Amino acid sequence: VMARNGLVATSQPLAAQVGVDVLKRGGNAIDAAVATSAMLSLMEPMNVGPGGDLFAIVYVARERKLYALNASGKAPTGQTVAHMNDLGYSWDSANWGPGSGMPARGILTATVPGSVWGWEEVLRRFGTMTFKDVLQPAVDYAEQGFPVSERIANDWRLPRALNAAPGDARSCCAEVDPDSVATWYPAGQPPSAGQIVRNPGLARLFRILQQRGRAGFYT
Repeated sequence: VMARNGLVATSQPLAAQVGVDVLKRGGNAIDAAVATSAMLSLMEPMNVGPGGDLFAIVYVARERKLYALNASGKAPTGQTVAHMNDLGYSWDSANWGPGSGMPARGILTATVPGSVWGWEEVLRRFGTMTFKDVLQPAVDYAEQGFPVSERIANDWRLPRALNAAPGDARSCCAEVDPDSVATWYPAGQPPSAGQIVRNPGLARLFRILQQRGRAGFYT
């Protein structure tokens, strides 16, 4: 979506429109980016969300300077190289491509999600608005519903993510998580293009962030 003094590009038109609306209300590019990211957490949940990570490159024109943010999740203290080797990970020096060293059956690691920390960090450092301002559109759409777009409907599929034997990471990934089905599959099925989808749980999370900031997510 292009406006006179800015543009927002996303995979979902409603998310892009929210970003432009933030610019029209006097927000800057960072305010718009966080608002848009929150919207995509709702409207394209297979790609982004509070349970994921965030990477950002910010250019401040008046300083002519680039800033980089790595808000990827921290690994658990017990996730040593030896432990990962035991689970089937082994560095392949002949393959430097994506997925090198990963077991064929799936990724077995877990990290603390970094997205929410990153959202608040870029707002604090570069933005002009607060969580209360930039998250409200996503709250409204999560509560009232939105139509799933055609392209995203094609990808709206949950992977098998649960272990056949609970507590044994080597038995990953055998089953679809029933909590995920309850959250993202209306009536137990992937949504179709044009279907109206709501996510009241995500709306509650965003309201907590509006009240308590990122501490509401991490503590």
